Amino acid sequence: MNNKYVIAISFANYLESKSGMPKVMMAHQQLYNNHGISYVSLFSVKKTFFSDRYMLFCKFGLIVDGEFKGIYQMSQLIHLFKKWEIRGYSLIDIHIHHLMYMNINLIEDLLMSSNDVPVKVYLHDYYNACTGYTLLKNNLDYCGGRGFSEQVCSGCRFYKQSNVIEPQIQALLRRNLGRITFISPSQTTKNIFLNFHPEFGERIIVLPHQIYFDHYDGNAEQLASNQTVRIGFLGMPRRHKGWETWSRLVSNCSGDGYQFIVFNSSNDSYANMSKVKVGFSGSNLNAMTDALRKSQIHVALLWSIWPETYSYTCFEAFSANAFIITNKNSGNIADVVRANNNGIVLENEKQLLDLFQDRDGLLDRINNFRKTEVGGPKQLYENDEIVRLSLRFSKKSTIKDSHRLVDYPLLWILNYLYNRKSLVNK
Repeated sequence: MNNKYVIAISFANYLESKSGMPKVMMAHQQLYNNHGISYVSLFSVKKTFFSDRYMLFCKFGLIVDGEFKGIYQMSQLIHLFKKWEIRGYSLIDIHIHHLMYMNINLIEDLLMSSNDVPVKVYLHDYYNACTGYTLLKNNLDYCGGRGFSEQVCSGCRFYKQSNVIEPQIQALLRRNLGRITFISPSQTTKNIFLNFHPEFGERIIVLPHQIYFDHYDGNAEQLASNQTVRIGFLGMPRRHKGWETWSRLVSNCSGDGYQFIVFNSSNDSYANMSKVKVGFSGSNLNAMTDALRKSQIHVALLWSIWPETYSYTCFEAFSANAFIITNKNSGNIADVVRANNNGIVLENEKQLLDLFQDRDGLLDRINNFRKTEVGGPKQLYENDEIVRLSLRFSKKSTIKDSHRLVDYPLLWILNYLYNRKSLVNK
């Protein structure tokens, strides 16, 4: 344990999960540790009923510098942080990565116990604006991100739930606004979030998760007219990531001079598709880039149907010099493609299918891109500006202790079940 530490709050155990937010947290652990600062993660362990409308309990898993310590009650954790303070450890920052599956009152308890500590609120998606965190109306199509109101949102399945949960979140944020900085990983995300909450405009900054250097000059050869075009889908098969469109594309074009390849961490196989198993780890956060370069992928279909806040796969495909095909609603992906001319932004799925029906035309686009492109990033590095922000405003913290009764029987059961699951999964 280092003399200074930060607390990071989310619903995910970043040691086990393989999505974007856990990847950010794993990178942050390394960045802070490299600067001599400990990284303390609290992830929710809860039981809810009726589609998450009612919460029976909410406890927290504790990870310190990449080591799981157990499951605790919030009052126990506050008491632990007080003991750390007495021993000379100083809390310098609190990061709220996500409030989904949380008892907001418990997060308020933590913030009130350390009310002189700066708070960073990350916008990994749009949950701080709507419980439909992808902004897909009824989980179908992008709503436009125009703001939350009865007139705009009453026909959406997330409206009633948002009417209950969002006021709790906004009350928490407003009570602590003087020490909060919202961290948006892209300009698109900032713009959409401020459509919902323009009052936070003075408290938000854009801070990309990664920075990149130099240019990668591999995978840039001209493709021959008879060469099979390798098309990649990057990530797990989720509808909001464009899996349904991908599947229709494979059905329509399989065997027409295309090879369709799925890159993800699962053990699944998919009809008419090749599979490359790949997943990041603490020792290799750039595993996807390495796999794409090794496979010499020609095209990455990044057909997210929601406004991505920060697409790791977009920068990984860019780093492999893949030609990126996306749509106008993909948020950060569409912005990157427009800014770097490293692909094409389409209006709809029909345009996509038409593009692939004209194989020669697509081949020309790929070759023109390869002819004029200087190369995507050779190296992607995690952005340590967040560490500098934490250090810039750090001061000796004072923790107010908590002496609430502890539910030891429930905690014993939760720790037993969690440890048993971990042993089974090893």
